Amino acid sequence: MMSLPAYKDTERKTWYAKFYYTDWKGQRRQKKKRGFAREKDAKEYEREFLAKMAQNCGMAFSSLVELYLADMENRLRASTMENKRFIIEGRVLPFFGKLALNEITPAHVRSWQSEILGCELAPTYVKTIHNQLSAIFNYACRYYGLDANPARAAGSIGKKNADAMMFWTVEQFNAFQPAVPKYPARVG
Repeated sequence: MMSLPAYKDTERKTWYAKFYYTDWKGQRRQKKKRGFAREKDAKEYEREFLAKMAQNCGMAFSSLVELYLADMENRLRASTMENKRFIIEGRVLPFFGKLALNEITPAHVRSWQSEILGCELAPTYVKTIHNQLSAIFNYACRYYGLDANPARAAGSIGKKNADAMMFWTVEQFNAFQPAVPKYPARVG
């Protein structure tokens, strides 16, 4: 692999990355990003940026998530996007974020599933979380050349439909209500 340059900003005492890339229209552009504390961070930024632009499956999972969410932004309602972001940022990225997309295996997904199942969440919510992960991998397969969806290979978790809820009839409620202690109303 070729060595990527990083430059020292002597005024600010930080590092920056400056490089050329080809955008989606085929035009050559220059990219410059400042403010990195270490040379290593500037080089990592450049590597990750170029992997994203090349639509390479070697990019970090978190980079794919950025691309996925940006693409979905104009296709979904704001409330749907808010829920999607909440689930992905809270339940998916902490586990997969730093892994390279093409290195995630069904075994990784199974380990993540075990962690999610240990959280004592509602089975329908567990299914929703898994569906978000699977949607990200489907996006990678469709648009970034990922060979297979490891979430599909690992199998689904959770339940599609919730268990039936039990409701009281009015007669049952009226029979139970006298057993509830009466408390005086609080003032102030």
